[in-house]
Amino acid sequence: MRSLYECPVVFDSEHHTYDLNGQQLSGVTPIIAWLFPDTYKGIPQSVLDNAANYGKLIHSKCELYDSMGIIPDDDFKAVVADYKRVIE
Repeated sequence: MRSLYECPVVFDSEHHTYDLNGQQLSGVTPIIAWLFPDTYKGIPQSVLDNAANYGKLIHSKCELYDSMGIIPDDDFKAVVADYKRVIE
């Protein structure tokens, strides 16, 4: 199994895009929205924005573990520890 650290996919957090050898990839959210168009229907934009921000924080904490082996000593400690167990 390959870890995210070894993966050739490059994530640009500023633009929230994924790239593989010059080819732009789609994230999961547009695919879910296409497959299940009513998934986020009726959910306030503020709730969606908070969920997106939480996901970005988790992403960055897992990337920190991948690149430096650091498990944060904050609210994300358990999430990153679970991520560590999954990739091991």
